[in-house]
Amino acid sequence: MAKTAQQLIKDAFEAAKTMPPATAELLKDLATMLDVSNVTLRQARKERDAMKEEVISWAKECDRIVNATLKHAAICTS
Repeated sequence: MAKTAQQLIKDAFEAAKTMPPATAELLKDLATMLDVSNVTLRQARKERDAMKEEVISWAKECDRIVNATLKHAAICTS
């Protein structure tokens, strides 16, 4: 069964307690890197989602302006 990143990080720190110092240090460094990468990924996803909402909002505003301009142009040429 697949483990979550948090489970892997926890298990790595636990396993490091029983390993030789150099191996333990490497394992802890890898676990820390995984943790930092996950935090960074979550933040990037939040920022992406916020930017997506902003782009959608701007697209709707652009559509509104184009439609109003086309409607105005149609009235002026009638």
